[in-house]
Amino acid sequence: MEMSDKLLTILMLIGVLAFIGFIAFMAVRAVKLRNRVNAMKMPPNINQIRRKSLWFAIIVITLSCIFAYIVTYQ
Repeated sequence: MEMSDKLLTILMLIGVLAFIGFIAFMAVRAVKLRNRVNAMKMPPNINQIRRKSLWFAIIVITLSCIFAYIVTYQ
């Protein structure tokens, strides 16, 4: 099956927009959490932040590999 150029372009655009939307969502959430932490005057939990950063990196790498496979072999 060959994928048409228009369909590939639409899929790439959707992927980029989804990634940008996810980054914006994470930024808004981080600002809200920072404001909440500042209001409580509590230090952030460094281990929790590291764990979330690791999961985010794993998800981004996995999605990138899947997308690269689809683009390369379809």
